[in-house]
Amino acid sequence: MFKLFFIAVAVFQIYSSAWAEGTGNFIYDSHGKRDPFVSLAGGEEKGIVATDVTGIEDISLQGVATDSKGRFVSIINSEVFKKGDKIGDVVIKEIKKDSVVVSVQGKDHILKLYE
Repeated sequence: MFKLFFIAVAVFQIYSSAWAEGTGNFIYDSHGKRDPFVSLAGGEEKGIVATDVTGIEDISLQGVATDSKGRFVSIINSEVFKKGDKIGDVVIKEIKKDSVVVSVQGKDHILKLYE
């Protein structure tokens, strides 16, 4: 009997703490742990979106992967880009397995993965 009571109280506490005050919106409580909904790759810390990119200092290469056709794609500022894509004033010129060549105002820059 007491066991059932404690289970009922625990379930009530979980549900009552998970919902915002009368709004019906779920509130995530991480209990001091890393939020699993935040990217591990980074990029969000700067708060930079593609339209805000004006120079090389505004971009962060986080990875290189292949698409379904085997072509390389780059992960920059937590977004996926392919050769020829523009990120604000930056153009993706070439993607290799360990680097990406970008052009800013006609000048090429090589972004390397994990030097």
